Amino acid sequence: MFNRGYDYLFFAQPSTSLSLPDQFIALIESLPADQRPKTAAYPTQDDPNTDVAIEAFRTALTKLGVRSVYHEKYAPETVNFDPLADAVARAEPDLIVHGAVSADGVGFVKALQKQRFSPEMLFQINSPSVVQTFGKGVGEKNTEGVFTITAWSPKATYPGNERFVKDYTAKFGTAPTEDAANAYTAGQVLEAAVRAVGSLDQDKLRDWLRSHTVQTIVGPLKWDDRGVPDGDMLLAQWQGGNLEFILPESQRTVDGVVNPKPGWS
Repeated sequence: MFNRGYDYLFFAQPSTSLSLPDQFIALIESLPADQRPKTAAYPTQDDPNTDVAIEAFRTALTKLGVRSVYHEKYAPETVNFDPLADAVARAEPDLIVHGAVSADGVGFVKALQKQRFSPEMLFQINSPSVVQTFGKGVGEKNTEGVFTITAWSPKATYPGNERFVKDYTAKFGTAPTEDAANAYTAGQVLEAAVRAVGSLDQDKLRDWLRSHTVQTIVGPLKWDDRGVPDGDMLLAQWQGGNLEFILPESQRTVDGVVNPKPGWS
């Protein structure tokens, strides 16, 4: 998308799929050598978002000496994850990085439970961040230690976030989702540019965004000339039945990291 010459396209999230691994890789690098995974499996749904991210994870982890023992895609319509879980379990990886989009994340975990295979570390791209359904799907105790990455957290201390959560909840009777927060962030970016420029002139708005940082509920955002953002995603981990945040340090909500992940309950 960002290599096609668009002049007025700006991504209003902290990073693109290519940068999703950054915080998790930083965590792995910070671990003592005897606590780092030696092998990894990379099952992923055949989807443009997960394909790019999984390849970025595999490249970065390989550079750290983590050997790939499984790397396969499955169709988006897959509902039976037993064969996939069987293949992954037979590879016996220390770490599983799963390109999960939604319900497939839950389905794969349940299939791993049938295999009685629990990796020392489990990272899923999207599914664990859907707090309303993930715990119910895999079992509350089985969430413990599962990693994911998010663009936004209701717990984040970035300016305006607490007010956003409060106002959204009051208006709709439910807490905001990450999608709602991302949409709000896009509005914040556009508002900041229009207020600064004082018009809707597209060239002026583009030039202003290319040279300024905008404070948003997902943190400070700035962009290069292509519209690619330079921000920090949030590395999250389920601990004690809650989705807590590990990195960046400024948004950390717990003191430690669960490693290795407990076995399935």
